[in-house]
Amino acid sequence: DGPRHLQVHVHGLPGHEEVHDLARALEDPVDAGVAQHPLHPDGGLAAYRAVKGSIAWLPPGSVAAVIGAGGLGHIAVQLVRAMSTARVIAVDRSPTALQLAAELGADVMVHADGGHVQAVRDATDGLGANVVFDFVGDGGTPAEGLAMSARGGRYVVVGYGGQLEVRTYDLVGKEI
Repeated sequence: DGPRHLQVHVHGLPGHEEVHDLARALEDPVDAGVAQHPLHPDGGLAAYRAVKGSIAWLPPGSVAAVIGAGGLGHIAVQLVRAMSTARVIAVDRSPTALQLAAELGADVMVHADGGHVQAVRDATDGLGANVVFDFVGDGGTPAEGLAMSARGGRYVVVGYGGQLEVRTYDLVGKEI
């Protein structure tokens, strides 16, 4: 039972948001009134594509972690809640972004402060997240995202710019 409304932040300005019916927004963005916003629709579609393509990894009782709870991460939090029953863990450096992620349906907020990989693992009883959505894709987030992933899980990179250096054993051993 996730949120049934999509909160759109117009021009990314705090206090300039509109709330739209999520089901209508997914079905017909023009009719729902969200298509006119300069939301970088390709980015919004990237978040949708990432979540939609990961639903098979998010059965009841599963966990999704969202690295980078900014604009696209906020969309992903809402989509995971609307399209699955998974618990959502939001990971970000910004307390403001984490607060908004909580308001939009994230269950657990993790401050990216150097101990965030362990915090995600702790929040999942040491198992890791079934799906990790990485909306940063830079700095250390690719390796951190893999470290947060559960065995047999899925790591989805949406943000880009970084480089992934990982031991192949880590991928094979976790069946990622």
